[in-house]
Amino acid sequence: MELLYLLRILLGFFFVMFIPGFVLTLALWPITRREVYEEILKILEEKNPSEVCFIGSQEEYEDLLDIVKSKYKLKIYDTRSEKIETSVDEVESADTLIVTEKSSEVKITPDKTIIDLTGGISNAISIEDSIDTLERITLSFGLSIALVPLIGLILNYTPFGIRFKSVLVSLILVIGILLGVYYYRRKGWSTSKLSQSD
Repeated sequence: MELLYLLRILLGFFFVMFIPGFVLTLALWPITRREVYEEILKILEEKNPSEVCFIGSQEEYEDLLDIVKSKYKLKIYDTRSEKIETSVDEVESADTLIVTEKSSEVKITPDKTIIDLTGGISNAISIEDSIDTLERITLSFGLSIALVPLIGLILNYTPFGIRFKSVLVSLILVIGILLGVYYYRRKGWSTSKLSQSD
């Protein structure tokens, strides 16, 4: 009997403290960062550039840079580092750019292949950036801690009140809606589309 009670507590804790936040992260970021990297590599394979230049913070994208370095000649223009590895002229001479952070110093011309993770460059291949699995798991706990009390607060002002059944049904409903949003976003996620220029 005690084992069943303990199992119920553990499953209830997992259901309340992890699942709502996890499905919210799925709805917000329907793909993993690994899939973003795979899409970037697919584009690079199609374009077969002679030189790739990365613009952004290399600390945040070490995995991507390691993958690209192994296959292509790579220059890095780190926007956050004070140590300059690549000059602005070298960046502007590269035929392919991977932009994770905008820089006012670099002039981006439309004659290059531009892979844009910022979502703000016109005539670029726009890719929605994402989070990795560890970030997703960590955020799941934090978002659940925020989401579940919010559901309880809303229920408090309804005729159903905060009862076991009303909380359970509400959580299942919210999880179902968020899974629907995830499915819709995942199905419609298309990375290799050109941004519409204004």
